[in-house]
Formats: sequence, structure tokens, C-alpha cells
Amino acid sequence: MSISTLFLFFLYNSIRHWQRQPYQNLLITVERIQASPDERIRFTLEDADTEKLSHKLNQLIMVNEDRESILTREKEKAESARIRAIRLSNETRSINEKLAQEITIRKSVETQLTHTQSFLDSIIDSMPSALFTLDKSGFIIQCNRQAADWLAQERHPLVGKRLSNYICLLYTSPSPRDS
Repeated sequence: MSISTLFLFFLYNSIRHWQRQPYQNLLITVERIQASPDERIRFTLEDADTEKLSHKLNQLIMVNEDRESILTREKEKAESARIRAIRLSNETRSINEKLAQEITIRKSVETQLTHTQSFLDSIIDSMPSALFTLDKSGFIIQCNRQAADWLAQERHPLVGKRLSNYICLLYTSPSPRDS
């Protein structure tokens, strides 16, 4: 009886070891995957008892790897877009600084031109005779007060008009002295 008990005990342990072996193999594979996550380790499909489970776990690993590769690609795209955005931001900042400088220079030039224009107007207005400045086509660019008085017109509406239109009127209409 003790030999048969021993034999049963030995048989029980052998069967138990044989039953646990596929699950031990699964655990070993899980530990290998955890230890080396960058390697492509798969579960073996050799054991009929764990074949379906191993197959499903392999599918899960492949889905996870696909997701990781997609995330890596998207992360690279996002980083590339961030770098482009920074570059564009720097270029925009540089262009805006140049524009601000140009605007400052332009305002200064405009102020100087306004002062020069006022200075020239005062010089021209101080002349005792009528003075017209014409372009090549005969249009009035500038005239002094005496010229406007001579034409009996306001000075500013004369700018941009042909002087010949007003000279013809002077010779065709009776002068104030003739009346």
C-alpha cells in the first residue's frame, strides 16, 4: 500500500507538472516580453491546451505594436509641425521687426516731406507774382495764392486740372477792368 501511495503521489506530481508546463511557458514568454519590450517576441502555438490563448495574445501584441508605430509616426509628424511652426514664428517676428523699422523710417520721411512741402509753400506764397508748377501734360501740380487770385479760384481745387482750361476762360470772359 505504501508503494502504491508513493506511486500515486509520484504520478500525481508528474501529471501536475505536465499540466502546469504550458502555463509556465506562457509565464516565461510574458516575462521575456516585459524584459525586452522592443523585441518581437511571440507566444508559441505548440501546445493544444494553450494554442487559442497564445494566438489571441499574439494578436493583442501585434495590435499594440501597430498602435505604437502609429503613435511614433504621429509623434514625429507633430514634432516636425512644431519645428516648422517655430521657424515660421521666428520668420514672422523678424519680418514684423523689419516692417516696424520701415514704418518708422517712412513716418520720419513723411514728416520731413510735410515740413519741406510747408516750407516750399511758404516760399512760393511769398512771391509777389503768380506761379504755377505744371507736369509734362500741362496739369497743375502746385500754384501760389497769387496764381489762384489771378484765376479767381481757390488754390487747392486747381491742383490736378489743366492750366489751359483756365487760360482760355481768362481770354474769353470780360475782365473786371473792362466792365
